Amino acid sequence: MSTFRTPGRPRTTARALSRGLVPGLKRLTEDHGVCLSSCLDFWEDDLILQAFNRCLILAPEIYGNPWLLRDDEFSKLARIYNLHRRYRDILVNGMEIPPARYGPFAVSRGDARTRFLTLRNLTWTPVKYRVVLDASIGLAAGGTVELRRLHPSEAVLGKHPYGSEVEIEVLPFRACLLMASSAGVAEIALTGCDFEVVRDTGGKPAVVKPLGMPGTTASVSLAAGERKFRSATIDGRPAGALLNGGATKIEFPGAALRQPWHRKLGDMARCPAPPDAEALYEATCFAADNNALEVRSLLRSGPTRIPEVERVRRLFFDGPDFVNKGIWDRNLFDGREDTVFRARKAGGLLRIDFSEPVALDRLTVRTRVEGRQAPVAVTRVEGSADLGAWTPLEFRLDNGAIAIDLAGKGKLRYLRIDPAPRTTVSVEAAAPGGPPDRSKWRASNMFARYAPAAAAWSLSLRIPEAPRGSYLAIPIGGVHGKEGAYAAVRVDGRPAGCPSRAVSFASNVWEYQNFEADRGYTYFVPVTPDMVDKRLEGVVLSSTGAELMPEVWITAYPIPFETKELVLS
Repeated sequence: MSTFRTPGRPRTTARALSRGLVPGLKRLTEDHGVCLSSCLDFWEDDLILQAFNRCLILAPEIYGNPWLLRDDEFSKLARIYNLHRRYRDILVNGMEIPPARYGPFAVSRGDARTRFLTLRNLTWTPVKYRVVLDASIGLAAGGTVELRRLHPSEAVLGKHPYGSEVEIEVLPFRACLLMASSAGVAEIALTGCDFEVVRDTGGKPAVVKPLGMPGTTASVSLAAGERKFRSATIDGRPAGALLNGGATKIEFPGAALRQPWHRKLGDMARCPAPPDAEALYEATCFAADNNALEVRSLLRSGPTRIPEVERVRRLFFDGPDFVNKGIWDRNLFDGREDTVFRARKAGGLLRIDFSEPVALDRLTVRTRVEGRQAPVAVTRVEGSADLGAWTPLEFRLDNGAIAIDLAGKGKLRYLRIDPAPRTTVSVEAAAPGGPPDRSKWRASNMFARYAPAAAAWSLSLRIPEAPRGSYLAIPIGGVHGKEGAYAAVRVDGRPAGCPSRAVSFASNVWEYQNFEADRGYTYFVPVTPDMVDKRLEGVVLSSTGAELMPEVWITAYPIPFETKELVLS
């Protein structure tokens, strides 16, 4: 793992972004490519570096489960592959360029007239590099050099005299791909705004998305390269001016942002352990899960409209090899006796979230003893409506089943069983009005019981706006020990948990074990509408009392552009 000057990182795959180069840029090696299976956010940065930076013999190379991407991400995947295919003959020629000017592991590839530069930023703040358009990056002398950015968003950065210096900003913990050419660029582009090429293949209309921040306007022109088009529409409306070199005004919807979408909100200050420390810890345990990482990726990407993607997802997640491993909490609520939810490690609690407070008469948790597992030895069952107060619940063990009496206990939302059975078969309930709907119920089985906080840190804050995809990142500097520091937030005084973290929360794995670390955790909290302009407080709890340096940032993924759709036929 790379060591950064500031704690943590705003993505779970930052370690991949810090991967170095093969000695001498020898291409006849192989690095297995980019895994599109778990921790999918920012996958495109990893593939840009694999394809255009290291550019090994099989590049671009992916493995795992690419069908777990969101539908809108497949066009980006295709764009990276198509760019590499078009320029593959010159990408074999690479040279390292000075890290003092271009940052760590920077590479230029291409020939004397066209170069592809890959830059990266391994810090929390934007970095600006001054790119010199001359022989130092491999360009032959003379002429005018057109500079374009191809990632993370595409943009025409102008035409410049040979030898010019152009300032390029690289976003925090992102990769950047540049194309510099004195031979002319055949790629479709827009001037006047950032853009994304969704489709540019023969025989079909080209599709390009103009990109702009909310509430902004842009005067946009088309750079068609070698293509000729007869019609142009933006969001279905004619945009014929683009076909003859003219410009079209585009207004991007939404309110203009008053502050940067990525910024530091402040340093946390040490404070006494708060009275609601347990509730904050439990809020994160209930917000997170111990499902297989592939399940997290599926839920992250949501439903698909692509039949082929839906088919292969079903084949994988409904297939016996996956189902029989018992690594998805939905197995507890599917009404089947042949599916289970297993805990990869002992020592956690079985936590069940009913999704809302509900009055139940009884709950029956059926367990199974497998192999060398010990029989269930539950010592405590508790319920809560709000995570603040926990009520001990009467239970009995009956032939492997945990029967919990809930009649007269009022409405409860949260339940915890200590310890979690190693193999749980089902969770069944009886309610006054008949069997309750369990479709939104969730469970985890690997988070430990609460250990009293030995130290705490907090920061009060207020977020006046939240662009699309915004989330809070709470990086924790210092050695806190494995699972030795947890974070949560209060929203108007109510505990709200962090559903994800870097490194990832413990999971019941499909294949390989989770990476574990004793330092540098970063907790993530999506910024929901009910958090905007409310009284918020970020809190970090340490069970070890270590000296830590927590911070709070707000950021977003993807970049919070508003989009239009330009179709060229």
